[in-house]
Amino acid sequence: MIRDITIGQYYPADSRIHKLDPRVKIVCTLLYLISLFTFKSILGYVLATVFLFGCIKLAKVPFKFIVRGLKPIIILLLITVCFNLFLTPGGKTLVHVGFIKITEYGLSTAVYMAIRLIYLIMGSSLMTLTTTPNSLTDGLEKLLHPLNKLHVPVHEISMMMSIALRFIPILLEETDKIMKAQIARGADMESGNLIQKAKAMIPILVPLFVSAFRRANDLAMAMEARCYRGGNGRTKMKPLIYKSADHMAYLITILYVVIAFVVGRYVPFKLWIFLRSHKMRRIRLTVAYDGTNYCGWQIQPNGITIEEVLNKAICKLTGEEIQVIGASRTDSGVHARGNIAVFDTESRIPAERFLMP
Repeated sequence: MIRDITIGQYYPADSRIHKLDPRVKIVCTLLYLISLFTFKSILGYVLATVFLFGCIKLAKVPFKFIVRGLKPIIILLLITVCFNLFLTPGGKTLVHVGFIKITEYGLSTAVYMAIRLIYLIMGSSLMTLTTTPNSLTDGLEKLLHPLNKLHVPVHEISMMMSIALRFIPILLEETDKIMKAQIARGADMESGNLIQKAKAMIPILVPLFVSAFRRANDLAMAMEARCYRGGNGRTKMKPLIYKSADHMAYLITILYVVIAFVVGRYVPFKLWIFLRSHKMRRIRLTVAYDGTNYCGWQIQPNGITIEEVLNKAICKLTGEEIQVIGASRTDSGVHARGNIAVFDTESRIPAERFLMP
């Protein structure tokens, strides 16, 4: 598991992506990650897939090496998918077994969120795998240089990020060595309950922290011995200069973002369970009722309420799982003449047809 973390590692290769200016890779990666959260149809993610796999091909980084970085987030990915799958209402109910309920909208949201997380990790890993920590530091410092006018310590921030990235693979290797040494001494880290496993990690964490502090102290002493005083007046051995390939990379990325944004948001293209989905509408209701026989507006476990009656009635009309949201609430036995409520639906029923006696 430890060796599967690819963030902060560099994969040397002779490719066009490796030769790009680090500023280009940082900006293009950010644009790509932002684009993932703007899509509303599966076609946008198809374009994102083509773009990402094209970059991986150009980078000459083995695909299995990038996918390996997904293993540490599998648990997080599963938790995110389950929360979106089971706790997102809306659309037609696909599965309803006891307290487990899966709707069309929940399923589509879970699929989109899984794709976003996977591509986010793959895109970030591709940037770090094709860029050395020193280059990332120089690129970030150059991009944030205008903030110096606001007295922001850009160089120091970039230096800290560079050191952190350098320490990731070092500490991972150190952790692996310590674990193997403790196992060789008879330490059992697999069996037992959660508390016992946590206690078994103490012989690993203590020497790891000691080693990390020792390395940090050695680094500070080395920087002090070399008269390091921050970024004022420092020059670069290899100054960053844009080339024609860098401008072309900017152009291609911006073109992708524009096309993907337009297609992903405004071109109707649905697959599988998305085939019957329509644009979500919000319907406003003006509700009048005699509250004598009701336990108020909000759903209660011990009696029938106005909200419950509206949810069931609209659910029968649309065939969807509906949650009515009231602008205000009334207590048990209280009447209303013009209470406002809204609900979201993908149904094509005209709004005026929701008139109920």
